[in-house]
Amino acid sequence: MATITAVYHGSRSGLFALIARAANAAANGNGGGDLADEIGRGVRLRMGVALLSQVQQAFLEKSRGGTGSDGIKWKPLSPATIAQRRTTADERRSLGITGRRERGLLTPAQNRRWKGIFASRLAKLMAQGMAAGEAKAIAAKIAWAVLKSEGAQTKLAVLGSRKVDIGRDTGILFRSLTPGVEDRPSGSPDQIFDADSPGAVIVGTNVAYASDFHKVRPLWPDTIPPEWMRAVNAAAARGIALGLAKLIAAGG
Repeated sequence: MATITAVYHGSRSGLFALIARAANAAANGNGGGDLADEIGRGVRLRMGVALLSQVQQAFLEKSRGGTGSDGIKWKPLSPATIAQRRTTADERRSLGITGRRERGLLTPAQNRRWKGIFASRLAKLMAQGMAAGEAKAIAAKIAWAVLKSEGAQTKLAVLGSRKVDIGRDTGILFRSLTPGVEDRPSGSPDQIFDADSPGAVIVGTNVAYASDFHKVRPLWPDTIPPEWMRAVNAAAARGIALGLAKLIAAGG
């Protein structure tokens, strides 16, 4: 672990003045020279990393169906959505899904039968004057009903009841919130991390679908939870302490 050690030789009032200067540099990071800017940015980096850490930890808990440290519990995925999630080779084998599949989980032979039923029903419905869109929907429904009655597997029936993590199908959104360590952000792709503005740090994600996801399953609440703020304040305190050590080492 890299550390900075400095011994202060001065008055009590002088020490308090240095502490105030370090705190001011942490809050503003301007007007005090290069060292003040360095201290301020270092504190903001730590605060941003700490906040992202809380966001990602809560994300993980919520994705598994629990309530995050932000007090938020996400809406479960529908069976239809779960059925469309990707499967691994091992998972397909364990579910008895083997061989070639052409339409959902239909075998080539079943798919040929599906097409035959669909075409026959569609022709009859169209001949009766039904609109093409409605006729296709009804014909497909009939075809699926027949195939299911004959034992054909469907994605909804076989895959829809699986236990999967919410929001982690590709992992892109989750990785975009990877925090980093102390004052070293992860630099994760699609991540927003701005610690260059005095007095503020901005963190978030640039993933294209993040806003829509957030509307249905919030990544964070409107107000930062007390538990998260304790972690952020602790990170800021570490940064201020290191900043104070640097000021002392530089001769105040």
